[in-house]
Amino acid sequence: GSDSEIEFACGLLTASQSTNGGPFDLIVAEQDASILGKTDGRSAKAERAVYTRADERVELTGNAGWQQGRQQGRADHATFRRADHSLDADGNVALKVPRESLGVGGFFLTATNVPAPANAESSPLVDLFADHFQSRSNLTVAEGSVRVVDGTNRLSCGKLTAQSATTNSPDATAVAEQNVVVERG
Repeated sequence: GSDSEIEFACGLLTASQSTNGGPFDLIVAEQDASILGKTDGRSAKAERAVYTRADERVELTGNAGWQQGRQQGRADHATFRRADHSLDADGNVALKVPRESLGVGGFFLTATNVPAPANAESSPLVDLFADHFQSRSNLTVAEGSVRVVDGTNRLSCGKLTAQSATTNSPDATAVAEQNVVVERG
């Protein structure tokens, strides 16, 4: 099926709407659900996808995977909220994200010791693995067996909190806690 914003496919689709005949309030796509955003190119796949109109939330369960441009991720379970552009992911989280989005751009310098471009479109991607990941606005938190791999550079810890720069706060920060191990090589 499709509408002006998305295309979707699945083996079983269940939808419900209020009694006034308006748009669907809840859509449940099961059996290899896939979603493609027509305007932004975002895509997602999972065994089950649930869309709730009231809070503009998409919940992916079972081999959840998503991609937008060069960035991609997978987890056992993920929840996206369109209103605040947030992501919560749990279980076997694996992401490919721009280095600067984790606040580690100045920490993991390239082999030539030259900082990577500040532009996220051209920034090198790093691999992040964790048990739990959440991203809201300019704050990102990864917890549980966190590993960041940037070429031959590695960071492992129990919790990584990164805050990206904003117009109100030009400083980007990254704080690694709990059994921190840094390898550069």
